Amino acid sequence: MNLITEKVFKLYNRADPKALIDMLHLEENCINQLLAITKRVSKNLGVGLDHAHLAARALEASERLNEIKPFIDKKVNIKKLQSEIENLFSSSGKKYLSNLLV
Repeated sequence: MNLITEKVFKLYNRADPKALIDMLHLEENCINQLLAITKRVSKNLGVGLDHAHLAARALEASERLNEIKPFIDKKVNIKKLQSEIENLFSSSGKKYLSNLLV
């Protein structure tokens, strides 16, 4: 299992805030490519991953970033990071849902 697959799996199953941070650093433009990443991870794991569920778990993980605050660079503003993650994943989720409803 490659590293991004492991991080997506942890995020999808446990809303792991560390996996979210790692995933954002590992995969450049991961939010813009979230659907492709979800498909790739689904193929690697041999299971279906729901894109909307992954986005919801990412939002949940962003709310839990304070749990890993000691491990996050002190220069990083947690509130700002949470806001950026929420904006990125909510816009990604809206785009995905609009494609489903068409």
